[in-house]
Amino acid sequence: MPRPALRPSLRPAARLATAACTAVVAVLGTRYAGGTGPGRLDDGLSTVVERVPAGRGGLAWRVFSVGDPARAVALTAGLAAAGLLLGRPRLAVVAVAGPVLTGVATSVLKPVVGRRFGRRGEHAFPSGHTGLATALAAAGMLLLVDVVAPRRPWDAVALAAGTLAVGAGTGTALTAIEVHYPTDTVGGAATAVAVVLTTARIVDAIAR
Repeated sequence: MPRPALRPSLRPAARLATAACTAVVAVLGTRYAGGTGPGRLDDGLSTVVERVPAGRGGLAWRVFSVGDPARAVALTAGLAAAGLLLGRPRLAVVAVAGPVLTGVATSVLKPVVGRRFGRRGEHAFPSGHTGLATALAAAGMLLLVDVVAPRRPWDAVALAAGTLAVGAGTGTALTAIEVHYPTDTVGGAATAVAVVLTTARIVDAIAR
């Protein structure tokens, strides 16, 4: 029988993380609905970003480019292939469905929230680039943890740390190059975590 996408030891933490991230998206989406400028939280986070040495310049733009369709497809295909080769077909499904559904979720939420950024007034919350990068990270960490650290007590910590590192790095880059408000990126990362973990649970439920 194929290994579960979400091992039993991770399920309590996954439920908590899903609920917390859903709440974050709901609170921020409500707070900034219809807005066109930064809030106090954005100002505070922007101050932190300005102190990050690598926040501006080429590195930030390279991080931004991860969200390009061609690269995203390549990364998704690579994760799915790795899942199949390592005997984790359910995680291979999550590697594809997680990022795709995250993209759908952020695209649907943007006009619903109606927050706009910049002179062109493009919908900004939640950030699709941050969501995609975080979804790929979450799917990748689920696979990595399952292969490298089976039944280890710190697997949930490793999963959270890896996913949050990518989400924070992407959010920092997008804020630094001024294509999103910081809270847009927080919303994108939170959306991704909630979607990927929910996807993993659904895959397990269907496969039973």
